Amino acid sequence: MRAQVKLLRRLVVVGVALLVPALGLADAPAKQYKPYLSNDPFVQDDFTGLQWERDSSPAKAIFAASACSTRNPRLNANFRLPTLRELATLLDNQPRKTIYEGAPKDLHVDQSAFPRSNPDVYWTLTQAPSGDVFVIDFSSGEIGTMAPTATAFVRCVNPT
Repeated sequence: MRAQVKLLRRLVVVGVALLVPALGLADAPAKQYKPYLSNDPFVQDDFTGLQWERDSSPAKAIFAASACSTRNPRLNANFRLPTLRELATLLDNQPRKTIYEGAPKDLHVDQSAFPRSNPDVYWTLTQAPSGDVFVIDFSSGEIGTMAPTATAFVRCVNPT
């Protein structure tokens, strides 16, 4: 009987742990992000003051700027594409391996703070003199440019 009660207690504890979102602290430098719940849609960077959307989705550059105001009702009017300098603050110098499109890839972003990030190219708001748009490749950590007709990922920021 005691074994059954003990097992029941364990099941209740495990069940509660699954129902209550986890309080997360990123694997970034200590105190980089304010504490957040695992299901929070945003994370606040204490170093820069920027509030970041944790999800991302692909879009062409010509639609990327409006994506921040149209795709997610939780994003208010202050959310926009990040500048090159802002997006570069998310680059992690110590990438972790992840599986992307069936193959192992490096991911140069904090996977605790941004668990649904793709090791792919992300748009910025910054345009190059050529008319191309600056992007950051989070699989290599490199900065480059792409034509506005290309498709890359969008991660919105609120400069608060």
